[in-house]
Amino acid sequence: MRRASDPTNAPSREELRLLAKLEGRPLPRGEALAVLLGCDAAAARRFVTRFRERGVLRLADAVQAPPESCDCVSHVRIDWSRVSDQAALERRICMDPAILVADLILGNSDYRLFSRHRDFRAAHGWIRQLESDPAIGQMTTRFCAGLRARPNYAAARLARTPDEPAWTGFEP
Repeated sequence: MRRASDPTNAPSREELRLLAKLEGRPLPRGEALAVLLGCDAAAARRFVTRFRERGVLRLADAVQAPPESCDCVSHVRIDWSRVSDQAALERRICMDPAILVADLILGNSDYRLFSRHRDFRAAHGWIRQLESDPAIGQMTTRFCAGLRARPNYAAARLARTPDEPAWTGFEP
């Protein structure tokens, strides 16, 4: 199955139009979802299922983090000579409640982890615990504060004219 980051898996303009209708509000169910999307209930369920499988649509909590929370972005290089089971390593990453987003990446690091912690002290303890794992060859972590959330991605993509470059991830 191709993931949303695969360029051949990018949503079409029609799919973006439907996704834009769902953004910024709780996902309706049943007939309300069908009415919002302008189709029957079965087609609406298929739409949601297909986009969840592709990784384009996810369920998320609409909860604001407390001001004392601490966010971290960690780039992790794995010492593969000490890893006998990559799937077990990735399950561990996926099961860690502090990790909100985990990406397998190419380049100098193997994984990029975005984590949220109760406070700086909890973040520091989490980092030390992760660094003590023998499979971790190198890890760099940066503490960060969010500048802007992008909850209406599909609507923003639709507003862009076809000759404009794609969103780069930073806007002033």
